[in-house]
Amino acid sequence: MVILSVIESTSGENDSDSNMTSPRATRIEKMATEINIYGMLCITTVAMVGGFLYGFDIGATSFVIVMLLNPPEIEHSRVAYWWLNLSSTRQGLVVSGLSLGALIGSIVLIYLSKHIGRRMELRLCAMFYMVGAILNVTSGTVLKECSVGGFLCLCLGRVFYGIGVGFVMHGAPAYLAEMSPHRIRGAVVSAKETVIVGGIVAGYMVGNNMSTDPLGWIKLYGLCGLMALPMFALTYYVPRSTRWLLMHGLHQEAYESMKFMYIGNFKNEYEALVNGVCAGKKSTSTTTEYREPSLFELRYRKAIFASMGLIFFQQFSGQPRYV
Repeated sequence: MVILSVIESTSGENDSDSNMTSPRATRIEKMATEINIYGMLCITTVAMVGGFLYGFDIGATSFVIVMLLNPPEIEHSRVAYWWLNLSSTRQGLVVSGLSLGALIGSIVLIYLSKHIGRRMELRLCAMFYMVGAILNVTSGTVLKECSVGGFLCLCLGRVFYGIGVGFVMHGAPAYLAEMSPHRIRGAVVSAKETVIVGGIVAGYMVGNNMSTDPLGWIKLYGLCGLMALPMFALTYYVPRSTRWLLMHGLHQEAYESMKFMYIGNFKNEYEALVNGVCAGKKSTSTTTEYREPSLFELRYRKAIFASMGLIFFQQFSGQPRYV
């Protein structure tokens, strides 16, 4: 096969390596599969910045509502800011805009995730973050005296930012799982949850420091857009996920993608991944007519009941749910 010939041409091992003593062979094998720390750092950064910004927005929005309702010293200004008389209905719409956007992003990904890839999901997430932040800032600057336009611009910005959240909640864990070496995959993927919580703490801290600024909520939302810039730039540097490329038959690019994560020979890891993907394709092609799986199939019933039950009891017990 072409895949195996590419692997054999890039590996510098000889057939006589199998005859080496056990301790030396083990040491060389460990060196051959060494993880590229720089590549791993880039991969985790591009995914975790998106989660961090999600948490940061949760913490910051708590202070944004306080700033909108109780603007310190703003009553002495001659400008009639549109948010000075914000009704309870409008408050709810501003806060719920993020959840609405996340719902829209999740529905869109049902049809797009198999075609655009994980890296593109993260890129689109960064773009929605920046567009949402721009709209939020615009509502408090350019449209600061427009009651209807300023409010609608803020709500629209919250929805766009929420769409980015929907993209990152799917793209980040999938990208980390498909790119991380198997021996650290669980730790890397679970670290995303810690990053989200860290973002919430950072949002509370920054929001508390800006709470005395009459227009601090504008700066908070603007900061979210600025922090999304390095995430957007990194998506043009990191490769597409190896597994996704193999699933679409792009073997040469998949090999180059895996090279981004390893130093030395990673023949065994690549072969194992290829075999796993090929086995999955064969299992779906055994039937004469292939159809997309549905959540309403009987084989998924137990998993659906378990996940829905977890969400129900989580809400019923009063535990915060941010993912």
